[in-house]
Amino acid sequence: MIASLRAARVALGCLPVAFAALPPRGALGRWEGKADELPAWAQRGRIIFIRNEGGIPKGDEATYAQWQPVLHQHGARDVNSAAVARCKALRVPLSLRTEGVMFFGDDRCVRRIRRGSAIYAYREHTWYWAYNWWLRDAAFREAARTGSDGKQVLAYSHNATTNREAGNVLSPVLLRMRREISQAILTPRRDPASTDNPLYPKHPYTDFDDCRFGRKGKPYDIYPIFGHLSMVWYDNPSMNADYAPASKEAWKKHFKEKFGVGIDAPANHPDERVRREWARFWAETYGRYYDAYYRFHQEHVRRTAVPETCRGLNGQLHCTVGMNASSVSGPGGARLLYLFAYHKPTDYPGMLVEYWTRQSHGKLAPMLKVSMAAMHGRPTGAAGSANTADAEALAVNGAIVGGGGARWRAYVQFGLDNRRLLTNALQGNTVGVLYNVRSGLVTGTLTRQYDLYEQLDKLGIPFDALVEEDLSETNADWLAGYAVVLVPGGEFNPQETAGLKRYVQGGGHLVLIGDVGIEQNQYAQLGSAPSRPFRLPAVPLAKAFGRNGLRDSQVELGTGTLTVCTGRVVPNDELARIIKPRLGRCYHVLETHNGRVTANVLRQPASGDARIIGLVNYTGRVQKNVRISLPGDLAFRAAAVVSPDGYACYLKPDGGMIAVPELYNYAMVVLGPTDAVTDAVGTATRKLADLVKVREPLKTP
Repeated sequence: MIASLRAARVALGCLPVAFAALPPRGALGRWEGKADELPAWAQRGRIIFIRNEGGIPKGDEATYAQWQPVLHQHGARDVNSAAVARCKALRVPLSLRTEGVMFFGDDRCVRRIRRGSAIYAYREHTWYWAYNWWLRDAAFREAARTGSDGKQVLAYSHNATTNREAGNVLSPVLLRMRREISQAILTPRRDPASTDNPLYPKHPYTDFDDCRFGRKGKPYDIYPIFGHLSMVWYDNPSMNADYAPASKEAWKKHFKEKFGVGIDAPANHPDERVRREWARFWAETYGRYYDAYYRFHQEHVRRTAVPETCRGLNGQLHCTVGMNASSVSGPGGARLLYLFAYHKPTDYPGMLVEYWTRQSHGKLAPMLKVSMAAMHGRPTGAAGSANTADAEALAVNGAIVGGGGARWRAYVQFGLDNRRLLTNALQGNTVGVLYNVRSGLVTGTLTRQYDLYEQLDKLGIPFDALVEEDLSETNADWLAGYAVVLVPGGEFNPQETAGLKRYVQGGGHLVLIGDVGIEQNQYAQLGSAPSRPFRLPAVPLAKAFGRNGLRDSQVELGTGTLTVCTGRVVPNDELARIIKPRLGRCYHVLETHNGRVTANVLRQPASGDARIIGLVNYTGRVQKNVRISLPGDLAFRAAAVVSPDGYACYLKPDGGMIAVPELYNYAMVVLGPTDAVTDAVGTATRKLADLVKVREPLKTP
């Protein structure tokens, strides 16, 4: 522990900090200031998402009433009536897992449980509105996806117990299924055979639909969670093509309209334009499907039994929607990012996400950042609870997801105690990395983002993830606040190119890395001639600035700078040299231990534009005297570091630099008005000894 209570009471008046203001970014950054349609518990920097089957743990009622976390249930029979009533009384929202595209066509897992095997192992799959669609209506066979070999596709085909069918999003029958599921789970429970819910009168609820599978006898407790949900969460939001006859007819018609000829195999077509359109066609198809599913929830939540946890900041009832966006951590994640940016599949770009970190160098923060950028700063969080996972969520203002353990509880409480600073905080870094979500769908540049993020971590340069919307004329003043914008690949249309030119003309430093191009015409009449290999011509974006872009160069354009790096990877020393002239306007971690000590900067307009520097330690060892160089024109009245790992102290800047005496797992440096800094210090100093006791051993991710 680096500070005693006495040290934490250093007089603020003695801190000689009086820098000029940063260039203005306006009242709000590109992240939205708040999500008006969402309830208070669902806001960025506030949401706590806990997978906790059964409702509020016994003895935790007071804590959960204060936290107001959303309690996620992986199955509809996991909470009984008493648990539902307890959540409603304490205004603790409930969430339920549903499938994004998959469904259970038959009841084999139900029959397995009834035989006495796997009694509870698959309870989350055996509730009425998740299985047995074949039996209820033969029409639902059309909802199953067909593979390119003409056979029905089984998801998890190796697991005969769960038997999930992959859904065909071009089938109206699949949407009918989703509407019925949404109606069932969001409105107070009605038996399917009742006169006011006449969907399947031949298939009423039975004792098997009881929370305990009928084993305790009457009175049965049948799906008490229905009508008491404030959130739904999609698992397995796959985005694969369908080859059923009706689907083939639909996409063949689409391609003939686009290219003038019938195309039987767009996925493997020799013309790059056709292959790109195949990716766009399915992204748009899935986007429309999820848009409709989302609207069903907003329609049915109007009859909710828990309006108190479904009411948004705007006063309207709203069903909050999340999903498992695990594939964002790989090259295929471009498809989900496209949905987040150009459709409304969900309220968050993920939530309870099973990220893989092999593409992102062992870190979760890269996926959190790019996902949040694609959706105006809506938060996301990784599944489970671990030291670095929770630290990364706090640092980037994502969601703390998981549950269990004294250390985890301390991190949750820390976030709540500092909600004045963290709730709906905005991006605060002065270096941006730009990813074009639209063209990234077809150019495969997502993993290059992750590689560049890692390079910046190694150089100690905190950064914001940016997307093409940030290039709009509306966002011009905000974008001008970035000292450097780096673009590792991608293609840009005329409007986006104009935004990049405005940025440079306004004094910014634009760095183009690799094949950054001007988007070309994506369509052409192919005619009846045999198909030949065709690749869209590469037109370097540098040409828009009067440069050929064929060799490395750096040129001053008025008060701005354009740097062109033709290689896809820029060596670290060269990248450092490029950024160095603007380093005086940047935050800079001086000792990064090869990118294993990182920082991310947020700003909070509601607290005097305070800056919050979130530090994360991936090294597995306690770090001492972590030094951070600050932008030379940054203004603040007081400075301190606080941590849920059990320390807090005021900081004294020295020569435009601050030094954090100790970094265990996560620490928050607060630079801002005296009252905001004092309040932050107070959240930890009251319980330093208790926080130290619940520390967990440091690990490398």
